[in-house]
Amino acid sequence: MGQIVTTLIALFIVYRIYLRVRRSIGWQQLKPRKLLYSTVFLTIIGFLFLFAGGLSVASVLSDLAGACIGGLLAYYSSATTRFQQRDGTLYYNSSLWISFTVMALFFGRLAYRFYMLFFVNGDHVKSMEALTSIGSSPSPWMSGLMLIMFVYYIVYNISLLTRKHKHVELNTV
Repeated sequence: MGQIVTTLIALFIVYRIYLRVRRSIGWQQLKPRKLLYSTVFLTIIGFLFLFAGGLSVASVLSDLAGACIGGLLAYYSSATTRFQQRDGTLYYNSSLWISFTVMALFFGRLAYRFYMLFFVNGDHVKSMEALTSIGSSPSPWMSGLMLIMFVYYIVYNISLLTRKHKHVELNTV
């Protein structure tokens, strides 16, 4: 039974990775409602990661560094984002290199977490139970890596929403 659960979790994770990569490459249809929901969800989860890290000096520094790096990446990415109108629908194309960098940080952290759970702990049952705490981190610096991703997508989504309105106004004038 444990192998079935592990296989299902692995398949779900691979599927989500595929969707994340597909949504980060090439022209994407701008869907404001989806961006808004995503922003709210990521903000809530981001605050949970922020507060779960505790108040140690290393944790606070890591979280601050992650938030700053995520914000800077989002700012640069939004400045290089291109918009295109097709058949009355607005599309955008973000910086490929920044998208890959943010995804690599996320997937690298996820791979590290799985490595620690399954290979360092060595106890498969204990590791399966620990999957429920996948967000918790043995190192305060890992929280900062996650905040890079959260802040990047939050700031970038807000930027897309505000630039969309400006772009539509410019096209109608």
